[in-house]
Amino acid sequence: MATAAITGTVGDGATEAEIVAGAGTIVITLTNDTWVESTTINTFYVDPTATGTNDGSSPTNAFTTLDYCMDVRALANADLVNSNTIERWICSSAGGAHTADTTALGLLAFTTGPNNYIEITCSESHGGVWNTGMYRIEVANAPPVLVQNNYVRIDGLQIYKTASDGSGEASILINTIAAGGSDIRISNCILRQPGNASFNEQCLYVADADATVNCWNTIMYGVGAAVSTSNAAVLQNGGVLNIAHCTLIGGYTGFRVTAGTANAYNCYAYGSGVAYSNAGTQNQTKCAANDTTATDATLDSILKDTSTGAGHAGFTNVTAGSEDFTIKTGSALIGVGADLSGESAPMNVSTDIDGAARTIATPDIGADEL
Repeated sequence: MATAAITGTVGDGATEAEIVAGAGTIVITLTNDTWVESTTINTFYVDPTATGTNDGSSPTNAFTTLDYCMDVRALANADLVNSNTIERWICSSAGGAHTADTTALGLLAFTTGPNNYIEITCSESHGGVWNTGMYRIEVANAPPVLVQNNYVRIDGLQIYKTASDGSGEASILINTIAAGGSDIRISNCILRQPGNASFNEQCLYVADADATVNCWNTIMYGVGAAVSTSNAAVLQNGGVLNIAHCTLIGGYTGFRVTAGTANAYNCYAYGSGVAYSNAGTQNQTKCAANDTTATDATLDSILKDTSTGAGHAGFTNVTAGSEDFTIKTGSALIGVGADLSGESAPMNVSTDIDGAARTIATPDIGADEL
């Protein structure tokens, strides 16, 4: 990264500032107005429609797949703790064809820490509805995103497994996490499955006892009709999963915990067999269900439909292939959530999937705030 002299002021009371310097960004952390730490943010770009030099240095010269970005950066900067850096990868789809990224991403090669993490984000907003005009990952017969690294943040992505040839090929699969510290964050995403009734499908599968996952403002749907509690929008088989304001449209099951501890806040879950299923620990705070498995009975039996009024989720569109799980006026999910402002970050959610402010005291349930 190029270096340059940095001058300027930071206001009293500030705890952190980002200052652009050359090709990167310096994060300055302040304690009692003393500069105590500086972390370099290495920013690179991904765009399947880019036609430049494919080195990630700019939107024009973006890497054409996210996985290639990962490969290049792993060779250049595998130990983020030693280099005291953050890797920030910004995805977009600027070309007229808006081609999908069809290469599966495997995150496993980095040494990371609480202050030295990988951040994958999108320069465009999908607005809470699947959008083929912006960046998306579409992969068949394999997990489109495999996370085997601690301290990874995925924000605003669309991830679609387009075909299944086996069980457990989740849209995001988290496994083989090293012990000793974990903070994996998934926020403001749309996760899809193809709806193959022959296999157990999941949008999010937490499959490791050492994982701590925080997920919020994410819509998951498209899971097939196989009759199994493991055929779910979310399947947890170990670790800790904190999940808030998510819309979980499962197959047979909405949200299944086979092992580990789940803490769910202000989520809506649908399953053709059971919305919430638990063989581990599954704590609910103001979560709604299409059946009677919500622990708050006032949030039971809310149908996954486009009707409004008591007992109706009031989604915009539930037709397969054109789903829109934003909510309409009159939805039974409006204004019945819990105030999360007292929760530890990042579970103190104050915005929705498309960045709209939530009503803090009585937010809507699910990913969308009307």
